[in-house]
Amino acid sequence: MVKDWHHLVDTFNGVALLTVAAAPVAVLVVCVLAFRRRTGAQPWRTSVAEVGMIYGTVPDGPATFRRHIENRIQAGNTTSP
Repeated sequence: MVKDWHHLVDTFNGVALLTVAAAPVAVLVVCVLAFRRRTGAQPWRTSVAEVGMIYGTVPDGPATFRRHIENRIQAGNTTSP
């Protein structure tokens, strides 16, 4: 059982769950962007590429950032770099 959201983003299962849960939102954003870009050469292709860049990198960010902060605190370095 997950106690709070920190534990959800720190595990592989949590990141996978959030990635799957965000898929419908990503598809909706692609559709909206492609619809608004009807006059371009390839609106669908451009929209999928832009949303894919963000969708593919965002789920790993919070877990990585949190581990970095925890390692700095354990090492006694709490100042900004």
